[in-house]
Amino acid sequence: MILKSHHIVFFLVLMAASFVCNSAQSQQDQIQFENISIDQGLSQSIVKCILQDKQGFIYFGTEDGLNRYDGYSFSVMRNNPEDENSLSYNDITSLYEDHFGNLWIGTFNGGLNKYNVYNKTITRFLNDPDNYNSISHNNINSIIEDNSGTVWIGTDNGLNKITIEDSARGTYSIERILNDPVNPNSLSHNIVHIVFQDQYGIIWVGTEGGLDKLILNQGSKNHTIFKHYRHNPADPNSLSNNYVRTIFEDSHGNLWVGTDLGLNTIVNRNSEEDNIKFISYKYNPNDINSISHNEIYSINEDESGILWVGTDGGGINLFDIEKNKFNRYLNNPQDKRTISYNEIRSIYKDRSGIMWIGTYGGGIGKVFRGAQQFSLFNHKPNNPNSLSHPIIWSICEDKDGILWVGTHGGGLDRIDRESNSFKHYNHNPGNLNGLSNDIVRMVYEDKEGILWIGTHGGGINKFDPKTEKFKIYKNNPADPNSLGHNEIRGIYKDKTNVLWIGTYGRGLDRFDEETETFTHYRYDPGNPSSISNDFVRVFYEDNSGVLWIGTEGGGLNKFNRETESFKRFRSDPTDSNSISNDYIFTIHEDRYGILWLGTWGGGLNKFNPKTEKFSYYTTKDGLPSDAIYGILEDKQSNLWLSTNNGLSRFNPETESFKNYNIKDGLQNTEFNGGSYFKSKSGELFFGGITGFNSFYPENIKDNKYIPPI
Repeated sequence: MILKSHHIVFFLVLMAASFVCNSAQSQQDQIQFENISIDQGLSQSIVKCILQDKQGFIYFGTEDGLNRYDGYSFSVMRNNPEDENSLSYNDITSLYEDHFGNLWIGTFNGGLNKYNVYNKTITRFLNDPDNYNSISHNNINSIIEDNSGTVWIGTDNGLNKITIEDSARGTYSIERILNDPVNPNSLSHNIVHIVFQDQYGIIWVGTEGGLDKLILNQGSKNHTIFKHYRHNPADPNSLSNNYVRTIFEDSHGNLWVGTDLGLNTIVNRNSEEDNIKFISYKYNPNDINSISHNEIYSINEDESGILWVGTDGGGINLFDIEKNKFNRYLNNPQDKRTISYNEIRSIYKDRSGIMWIGTYGGGIGKVFRGAQQFSLFNHKPNNPNSLSHPIIWSICEDKDGILWVGTHGGGLDRIDRESNSFKHYNHNPGNLNGLSNDIVRMVYEDKEGILWIGTHGGGINKFDPKTEKFKIYKNNPADPNSLGHNEIRGIYKDKTNVLWIGTYGRGLDRFDEETETFTHYRYDPGNPSSISNDFVRVFYEDNSGVLWIGTEGGGLNKFNRETESFKRFRSDPTDSNSISNDYIFTIHEDRYGILWLGTWGGGLNKFNPKTEKFSYYTTKDGLPSDAIYGILEDKQSNLWLSTNNGLSRFNPETESFKNYNIKDGLQNTEFNGGSYFKSKSGELFFGGITGFNSFYPENIKDNKYIPPI
């Protein structure tokens, strides 16, 4: 938030807009990507495969070498024509780490490499047309090690089985398993895209001729047979397409098969063969909850049990199995937090729960997905089923669970999260029963369910959600009992049912709903018992019924209802027990009766009403910023603070801060004054310059995984 006297200047960065896609996906399901490209040291932007080794390094296979990433920088392995101990080729297609810690590296047209990470030696496996015991093709598509230690290689010319004969001497035997046109039990096609072993030890092979289940014949070395699963146009329960690119088993034991014509899962996998059926998921242009594209290249699962599906042109799809719904995530060139490219080649989850996405031209996408982190609501240009404006000034949840959001120029938004529907209320000069101004600075619900809406220039609006009609109260210079000023910052109805209005420049107003008149309390330089400043930002009524008023430049005020006088608490550089700053944006009373005040430049203040002494915390103590816009308390007595540099969780007992930023899923690092709310269920909301976040504090799981590197 950038503060000026009567003018607000906003620097809308490129990320102010969210990505545009043919979807009305649930706003709270949105995720943000940290994109890593050649600008950060990646050797090339096409990332075909990803692997984390036992030491914690992340490897990325590109068309120009193998990249090892330590979280900070890349080192690149490439072919050196003069060094036989270098990679055989630079175009990396597949990666696997065996139980010894060796890294197996498949290439396109360069064969297979086994890299010993300890002694830095490479063993090459290349096709020799004159040697049937060499690998069958130099195009390597897939590598796995089975439970017995045998390495299986999927190539453009069949399946290869590599068995260690003498580990000390480094000798191996290679068996080729190929399609035999006269043998119906042979491999269904020689182009093998994926080899996968499930939890039962069964090896599945994805080819360009269908899905094969390998049945190992223990009695004879060369009599391996396959059970075939192919597409049958007459059978809707058959595989959707014979071009199988990827196979994945989720945490519930479901086997997923990605083809060139949709995603498949197998039903009754462990029953009699005749009962096995496939359920397919295909793109449907008339269904926004369908998968975004039919060509499936990669599948994985995050910590929440959500399936991630990478497509060739449709970006990332997150599939909620219980809801039978796909949420689509596509690139938006105007938003750097979206996936960098829509053609996905690899998806990998590391041991800390981070999801890594390899794209075909956009480098790497990185997303941390815990059980549930910060949900994001933002503005999508040209999509009415999103926020009407990126800048959020106020958030309120009514008694029916409907969210009401005040925006900077987009009017008032109504969000029904159950139906995922948005409705926008805008100013129309020709509608006297409409919203008075599209800059909505405050939304407040009273006990009767009436919304009181404060605007920037349009006065106060009384809104009945049932009739959807607005009644407007504005300043009338000819009427001293009218609203004192049309720029509103705060609204609060106290325990005695009195409505208080904070104006931006004309002090405090008390509204009598029966007579519809306003009583004004203004700063009087000759009266020390008057309000300290006419720029009123925030109200708070404590448990004892005392009304506290925070001003912008005048510090804190304690209001005496009987005498209608104010006691001022101002910053005094000569008094270490005074408030640190006179710009008060938020006030909160904790369960112990202590008041916490967020200031604009003075950090977080702790005020004891009994002793009337202040102490404070700043960036020197761990705050991410000294500008505090909102304070909300969770069930564990932690204080959550929205600031000018992210969110912060403050533990008053340990006096420690835990800070969160854009990488954690925040709408931005910059939040806004007045834009915070706590629901009855304990859900917290904080708004800023590119939308707002919602979350349950107990679901925020810090990443405690420490890589072994």
